[in-house]
Amino acid sequence: MRIVANSLPKSGTHLLIRFLELLGYVENHPGLGGGMIKPSHRNPIRAYFTNKKRCINGDKEECFSIDLDDLNNKIKKSYLDKYINSIDNNHFIMGHLPYSKELDDYLNNNGMKFFYIIRDPRAVLLSYYNHQHKDPTYPFHYYFKDKTIKESYKDVLNGMKINNVVLSPLKDRVKNSQCWLHSRNAFGIKFEELIGPKGGGDLTIQLKTISNALEFLGLNKTSSEIAEIADKVFYPKSETFHKGQIDSWKEEFDDEMLHYINYEIGELLIELNYK
Repeated sequence: MRIVANSLPKSGTHLLIRFLELLGYVENHPGLGGGMIKPSHRNPIRAYFTNKKRCINGDKEECFSIDLDDLNNKIKKSYLDKYINSIDNNHFIMGHLPYSKELDDYLNNNGMKFFYIIRDPRAVLLSYYNHQHKDPTYPFHYYFKDKTIKESYKDVLNGMKINNVVLSPLKDRVKNSQCWLHSRNAFGIKFEELIGPKGGGDLTIQLKTISNALEFLGLNKTSSEIAEIADKVFYPKSETFHKGQIDSWKEEFDDEMLHYINYEIGELLIELNYK
């Protein structure tokens, strides 16, 4: 069995990776995302090969968008065929893939099981800022250094672009991926349902979520094996781990910021059943 592990960035990507690894699956590198088709002007050789993979205006070949941050980043079907065929059994690939029926059908027709994890968008907003702000290797790190924290939050919420690096508005990124939750070919999962008590979640919900995921994969585990997976899935040693708590955003956003967030994405929060 081969799996696509998809996420809205900063929604629990490494939590999903940890879960699949506990089931015995091995991550396949590189993952399926915009990074494999973004040409590098600093590396002409890489630019040449990425341009062979990516779709540009005027291409007649069928293409698939594979970058939630920039929907214009599309990969040619011929290269995607080669990539999918290179994935070994019992391996999984990570991605931040926007939804399309064409990509959904393509992955299903190629025998790929599909997971999609999502998280409270307020937590995603906070996590994205923290991730970029603390690491100088990320593209928006120095941009945030010249901004107040509220300005930075609003930029993550509303989207921004620096040079050729695009971050779409948070609302658009959620909207462009959330249909994976309703795909008959995918197992949709919420961060808050998988994280368990160590991350502020509920044990009963966590165990049920894991059981449902195992059923989706056609795997049989005993109650004690499921309990062991639940106990180990919270993994603070992940390189991008911050707090891993489901309501940490409540401690960071003041009333003014919460009002602004609710104005911008309040309907989306209700739609996703986040209150």
